[in-house]
Amino acid sequence: MMSLYHQSQSHSQPMATKKFSKFFPGKLRSMLDSVHGLGLAHGISWVSDGCAFAIHDPNVYMTEIAPRFFRKQTHLRSFH
Repeated sequence: MMSLYHQSQSHSQPMATKKFSKFFPGKLRSMLDSVHGLGLAHGISWVSDGCAFAIHDPNVYMTEIAPRFFRKQTHLRSFH
């Protein structure tokens, strides 16, 4: 299992508008908040303290998750 961690300083702040979700931080938060309900938390999820996220399965992330939220992202390295 490969994990990539990213610290988030704004996770505790609510998403104020739909406009926010058009930008990367909003899309990222929407994705992380949605993966459990989609049955895809085995690919990426918040870590236990909710202040960072981990990519658990890069293949699942790139083939099943990223295309739903990031239209132009084609490489994992462009994500971090």
